[in-house]
Amino acid sequence: MADQGTQAPRFEVRLTADTHWGWIRTRLSVERTLMSWVRTSVSLIGFGFTIVQFFERFNNMEGVSPAHHARPGPVRAARVLTPCRYFQSRRERSRPGAAGT
Repeated sequence: MADQGTQAPRFEVRLTADTHWGWIRTRLSVERTLMSWVRTSVSLIGFGFTIVQFFERFNNMEGVSPAHHARPGPVRAARVLTPCRYFQSRRERSRPGAAGT
């Protein structure tokens, strides 16, 4: 047992080539992940600007109705049918003997 004034180390750290390269691999993987997040967010922002510009120019064209008023029927149908299909598939999966259970 250790004296009151000194404490035993909780774990031993060995500096070897394996641990050194392991830390470098971990650091590089973290940086790669961060870069992929930044790349994805910048591309989504750019795509958003593209969509806004498209609809602004589309609405300014002569003889074209505004895009947000064009064909609301399919959008309403999708909003109604999507939850119905979701709950139907949940019921099918919860039955005894269903595939994947």
